[in-house]
Amino acid sequence: MLNGRLLLAEELPAISVQKVRCFNRQAKASSYINVQRLQGIQWVDGHWMCQRCGSICDDAVLPLGIRYCEHCLQYHRVTEHSWLYTQPWHSPFHPQKKSLLHWNGKLSPFQQTISDQLCADYSKHRTFLIWAVTGAGKTEMIYALLNQLIQSGQHIAYVAPRIDVVKELAERFRSVFSTLTIPCLHGGSQDTYTLEPFTVLTIQQLIRFRHCFDAIFIDEVDAYPYTDDPMLAHFVNQALQKDGRKIYLTATLTKNLHQQRQEEHWRVYELPVRYHLQPLPVPSYQWLFRSYRYLQRQRLPYVVKKLLRKRARRVLFFFPNIQQMKEWLLLLKHFDKELQLASVSSLDEQRDEKVAAMHAGKYAILLTTMILERGVTFPNIDIWIMDAHHTSFTKQALIQISGRAGRKQDYPTGEVVWLAEGWSQAMKEALTEIKHQNQQAQVLLKHTKYAKEC
Repeated sequence: MLNGRLLLAEELPAISVQKVRCFNRQAKASSYINVQRLQGIQWVDGHWMCQRCGSICDDAVLPLGIRYCEHCLQYHRVTEHSWLYTQPWHSPFHPQKKSLLHWNGKLSPFQQTISDQLCADYSKHRTFLIWAVTGAGKTEMIYALLNQLIQSGQHIAYVAPRIDVVKELAERFRSVFSTLTIPCLHGGSQDTYTLEPFTVLTIQQLIRFRHCFDAIFIDEVDAYPYTDDPMLAHFVNQALQKDGRKIYLTATLTKNLHQQRQEEHWRVYELPVRYHLQPLPVPSYQWLFRSYRYLQRQRLPYVVKKLLRKRARRVLFFFPNIQQMKEWLLLLKHFDKELQLASVSSLDEQRDEKVAAMHAGKYAILLTTMILERGVTFPNIDIWIMDAHHTSFTKQALIQISGRAGRKQDYPTGEVVWLAEGWSQAMKEALTEIKHQNQQAQVLLKHTKYAKEC
């Protein structure tokens, strides 16, 4: 199926290869009408440019003298001898009267206001930004808009930079749109792309689409690698139809995003209040000098022993890198052999099983890297961050990690502890923003009819 796709010959489904090879001689099959063939690398405005990822390839030449794109090698190599096959999008989806949303939850008055505004404003703007604190319920706020778009026969993509986030979101969408088939595409995914009204995928997978989607929802727009890779923004723009809409969702804005929203006049919806109306947990600081020395001596710091003894909830314990996490896991196991512990990282082949076990309450403490920074929600947990001053922990990362606590209606509080040997600039800025968001929430609650009724 080439409808709205952009594929190399080796990526085409086996049954369609012969048809596509002969498309310019006989295009009798309706599914292959208007198939276009693009040279992989073309001369554009004084440069050799990859027609798949949009990168300049002036200096990338193979030993045989063939020009290639070094920027998108991980998605199969494109050379000047490669052909990309695409087909202009023609929608097979028809408007329908019946609602496809099956959700028994209830939005807060603030969430409902934004949900209603999104549905009303959709036809008036091209780009939208939902800027809401961690735990505000951004996903729930877009259910009504998604339902409206699907009912109107539009083609929708929901993307996020990270695989773990995409997997969890796909399950949530499948539960509330239970009559839909929702493909989930990512590196290593078992799903294959099928032509459905709604697809969930990592941003990287958009490289294989061209002018295909009426609307693209971009979650965690401030997260790595999207913020540091202009090529990913090209994927989004290339996959979007010419009159399509982009809807950004985030809890933390970078300076570039602030500037971009002002220059491009995005329609912005702000929400500084969590859906259960409780404040964000404010992190506490615990001084821990040169944590690596404790590992060398195989001794647990007093401050960590103290945290373990007074622990009242399960814990997500964050570390700046995998090696440090593994060493601390051994040290904690040695300290308390009966403590249910595990660690998870991007290199862990069992990470899905371990995350599921944490959801099931099987671990008292789950050690993790930045892989669980976003997109996961565990009930009744505390958050500890080792070496919070480390450069890996940016302002956005610290806010997101701290926001893992207190996200559930039944467990709206949680303790957040930053273990560090000093205050980094990122720590100062993150703490200031968390407190500022809580102040904004108090003002909003104080001046609303809903708060008075409560």
